Amino acid sequence: MPAPDRIVKVAAPAPKRVVHKTFALQKYVAFQFEVPPDCVSPRLRGSFKSSTQRIEGHRVSDDAANIDLLLLDEQQFHDFVHGPGGNVIRSAESSYEQTIDWALNSTLQQPRKYYLVFNNSLGQPRTKFVEADFTLSFE
Repeated sequence: MPAPDRIVKVAAPAPKRVVHKTFALQKYVAFQFEVPPDCVSPRLRGSFKSSTQRIEGHRVSDDAANIDLLLLDEQQFHDFVHGPGGNVIRSAESSYEQTIDWALNSTLQQPRKYYLVFNNSLGQPRTKFVEADFTLSFE
């Protein structure tokens, strides 16, 4: 056991991919991920681009494809799903394309679950298509 006055540096975990795919979005789609215990500087980085499908069959990215991106903890996600929602840890303004670099809280001895939520808050058009690539890294 190390002496109490010594600092032991533990190797940071390898980055974890949270989402890397294209999906249809009608109401909301959530991706759960967990920050392991004892992480000092976790970061969520990535980007998304949403589009709508026009009658002609091609996809278009414009204001009609705007979506909200939310980062929620377990309680916030429960509130979001079962009620009007409320506080969020982080959110991106409604847009159809955005790059994110969010610092997350350090974890002590307990892991912490998060939910990355893509939300079609406007509801129109009914279906949007989202191409997303997000990675959780530890520095």
